[in-house]
Amino acid sequence: MLAEFPNDLARLVHLASIRDYNTGVYLHSELSRRFGVAAVDQILKLQHQEIFDRLLEAPISSYVDQLRLYISFTHASPAELIRTWKDLKAYSSAIPLGCDLLAAELFAWNVMSALYVLEGTEQSSPASQG
Repeated sequence: MLAEFPNDLARLVHLASIRDYNTGVYLHSELSRRFGVAAVDQILKLQHQEIFDRLLEAPISSYVDQLRLYISFTHASPAELIRTWKDLKAYSSAIPLGCDLLAAELFAWNVMSALYVLEGTEQSSPASQG
């Protein structure tokens, strides 16, 4: 299921997107039906935390690379995605529930740093100047 995503950042965003915002339960239509909601929730919760922990150990350059690949994977306009993520702090919804506050702040700092790096490269690219 997660192998189709190009990197940990994309996997993290996907896992957060299948987590019910009201209950925090991870729901996957096919897997939940096949193996039960509780079992799938437990496995996806663990995967979410493992991926998040890996990202916390990554340098900013990795966030930049992963975010760049994530943007191309989504086929979104880089400038629009960067602006939206900065304005809405969309990445904050990708943080696992019950996450340590310091870890959550480090993740947010790393993502924001990567967004600013990409924004700078986006503004200086020939495509954005023409």
